[in-house]
Amino acid sequence: MPERFFISESGKGKTAAENQGKKFDFDLIGNETHNSLPECFVNELKMLKSVKFTLCTNTDIVQTLPKFVQALDTFEDYLNKISRMYTDTKARLIQFTCRLASAVNTYGVMIDNDELITASLVKEDDLENQTDEVLFNRSSRILEDARKYLQAPNPFGIYQEIFSECEAVMNDFGYAVDMPQSHKKGNNSWKEEHDRLFINAHEFLNTTLDSLVDSLKGKYPGFYREYRKSRTVEKPAKDKPQADRKAEESSYEIPY
Repeated sequence: MPERFFISESGKGKTAAENQGKKFDFDLIGNETHNSLPECFVNELKMLKSVKFTLCTNTDIVQTLPKFVQALDTFEDYLNKISRMYTDTKARLIQFTCRLASAVNTYGVMIDNDELITASLVKEDDLENQTDEVLFNRSSRILEDARKYLQAPNPFGIYQEIFSECEAVMNDFGYAVDMPQSHKKGNNSWKEEHDRLFINAHEFLNTTLDSLVDSLKGKYPGFYREYRKSRTVEKPAKDKPQADRKAEESSYEIPY
């Protein structure tokens, strides 16, 4: 299991800056440690997005407290930073994949290998519209074929450095979307930044937004109940019935 930055009981009540760089034993949910690490980002992010949706659809209540409006802006900024890390890394992965696929496809035409030609036919728009899991697996296959067939020196301008850069980006992307094979690979500094953003968002949720909503419980009980419902984190897939897991896997997409 890779090293991660988590919030524990000892980290509660402290600012994100005070907790930054510290390693704790508990997971991002705050109290319950999951053995299934890949579930953490997906379920945690779904909860954070759900909280944002609830607050943004109740702006008339949020605006009754000026500090609540400011807090919502801060919370949205955390989520925007998480989303930018994801979208930037996805864009780089697609760029690398298309470059390698083009070279592999040209090589397949040269050696008249129909299987290789078909496997390397990719378009940028198609990759952008794939689920994250499909994109990760497709990029992995293209990288594998490129390393197999495009040995240096080659006439396509593909060198070992490009293979290494593509693999690093692919593993960063896989880490963000909970692909188990990516957890011990990739850029450690990228992972730490990614984890830190989740920590800051969740710490702000615990120490600021929860308190503001609690202060409005008596006046707006319906809003309070809606908010508490949005704070629920889904159970890990391993704890769900098999039928439910299959249904989710068939339509899985991380909610960035």
